[in-house]
Amino acid sequence: MTSLIAVKKQTEVRAVQLCWADMDDVYGVLWEIINPYSLYKIGPEDVSDTCREHGPEYLALEVPTKDGVSVAVHGDYIIRTDEGDFSILHPKVFEKEYDIITELP
Repeated sequence: MTSLIAVKKQTEVRAVQLCWADMDDVYGVLWEIINPYSLYKIGPEDVSDTCREHGPEYLALEVPTKDGVSVAVHGDYIIRTDEGDFSILHPKVFEKEYDIITELP
């Protein structure tokens, strides 16, 4: 095979940042995976990003991924693909890998 230079195909995803200010969006995007046991409060030492919100309590959410259940912490982005798969990205990784096309209503 010839050596190649390739560019990753673009995939459009729906994403939401886990923070208090975006809870309506979090519920709108992730409604089927949120239950009273999957969403809970954590302290400031465990957050990825405070989202300019002042604690003392922040959020954590258990998210089913292809590799099992993972925990998104306050400030993480939760990605939902068109196929219905979920993944979690730290804000710095999200900003590096994705360009925001539009904010959803």
